[in-house]
Amino acid sequence: MWGNTALSYNGNPQRPNASATDINGGSLPISVAGEQTNAGGPYTATATTTNLNYVLTNATTTFTIAPANVPVVWGITTLTYTGNPLTPNATATLGGTNIPLTISGAQTNVGGPYTATAAFQSSQPNYTLTNTTTTFTIVSSAVAVTGVSLDKSSITMNVGETTYLTATLTPSTATNQKVKWSSSNAAVAKPDLNEGPYFDVSIKPVITALSAGTAVITATTEDGDKTATCTVTVTRGGTTPFISFSLTSLSYNSSGGEQTFIIISNTDWTVTCPASWVSIAPVSGSNNETVTVNVLPNTTGTPRSTTLSVSGTGVAAQPINVTQSNTVASEPIASPPLTAYARDGVLHVSGLTVGESWRVYTILGTLVASPSPSEGGESVLPLPGRGVYIVSDGKSVVKVVN
Repeated sequence: MWGNTALSYNGNPQRPNASATDINGGSLPISVAGEQTNAGGPYTATATTTNLNYVLTNATTTFTIAPANVPVVWGITTLTYTGNPLTPNATATLGGTNIPLTISGAQTNVGGPYTATAAFQSSQPNYTLTNTTTTFTIVSSAVAVTGVSLDKSSITMNVGETTYLTATLTPSTATNQKVKWSSSNAAVAKPDLNEGPYFDVSIKPVITALSAGTAVITATTEDGDKTATCTVTVTRGGTTPFISFSLTSLSYNSSGGEQTFIIISNTDWTVTCPASWVSIAPVSGSNNETVTVNVLPNTTGTPRSTTLSVSGTGVAAQPINVTQSNTVASEPIASPPLTAYARDGVLHVSGLTVGESWRVYTILGTLVASPSPSEGGESVLPLPGRGVYIVSDGKSVVKVVN
């Protein structure tokens, strides 16, 4: 009886195994001739026994030796344009030794995906390559940043004032367009992007003067750590205290819940409310701040209302009306509405669906910006200065005070 006759190349002489039994069921001594080393076939193997009392039948068989599989290992498949034909690198290893390969499918121009194919440089009948193809792309060579500059080298501001800084990269075609912002004295003046991650150079930071003194604002490029600075000198000045809000009323259904509004101010302020069903956080602060108003469920059976009072140092108290209905039965179920507010000179917009367009106007109807369609979640946009702005998605209109 013959064993497996489909063998795989292993570099050693091979032949099938064979066995036979005597009349008592015992094993006869068997020898097999016809060993072969190289892949190929069919080869012939012959079995014989030294027991002269028996004659073997089915004493010969054919067998094959299949080539051993050698996987191709591909290198980097995202290549940088050089003007010359390019292919990815590839290796194939036998017993720790690299076998020379030929790679076809070279391409010169930026693009892809292209296909590259690997083959042995010379005949290797005992081996078969696997994973012989891969796809690759060629991308434009990176343009390095050589410098960065700011539109202002020095600024003098009063406490509470804000301004913008604009960074420009050299060359303007640099591949990496990101910078980060920092302040040498954040207690005196700092950018709203202070010590954050790297932002696109087109995003202008809002510089806020916080206290008298001097601070150096620095823009640092992500590529090459190039820097540019602006010295900010802050004086107390004679700024008139003011307080304004992102909205003047809040409406809740009977379930209550949480809403926010923005206080825009250059002075200390407090928020009070006489109603026990309304909670506020924070109840006091200074300068610009987001205030959260939480309303408990209305179980009284009737609508109710109250007034928040926001007062500040040197500023008369101003009201924000809060109303709550007594039923949810007649309240329409709808998708979240368009909402917007401004903080530290940056417009925050939510309620937009993915791919939805939106625009920002001045209160007089002049177009300020037409940003790229929303990617979902919250969209942000630096505003050019203080004032009242209108945000519209074509269905809803929101007024924002910066």
